[in-house]
Amino acid sequence: MDAIKSHLSGLAHTTWVSRLVFWLTIAGMAYGLYKAYDLGQTMRAAAQARAEEAIASEDRAFCEKFGMSVGSATYLSCCRELSFIRQKQTERDRTVTIDML
Repeated sequence: MDAIKSHLSGLAHTTWVSRLVFWLTIAGMAYGLYKAYDLGQTMRAAAQARAEEAIASEDRAFCEKFGMSVGSATYLSCCRELSFIRQKQTERDRTVTIDML
């Protein structure tokens, strides 16, 4: 009888430990997913900032090449027209991609 009680108490301890390990694993995975999501958001924001900076630099280089100084009305008009050109190119690229599928 003592052997059976000893075996049952060992089994209860093993079950408790396995549950603890299970929940710690779940908690670790949840934390890992949270950190991956957070890192993804940070990386996306940094990529967006780099893209906006590159576009501003391209606008400045292109418009200044034709004598439009930064801050003038003609410069703003030039930047606006370049954004229209970029938008049309994006739409063309999207159409080509859809046609390829």
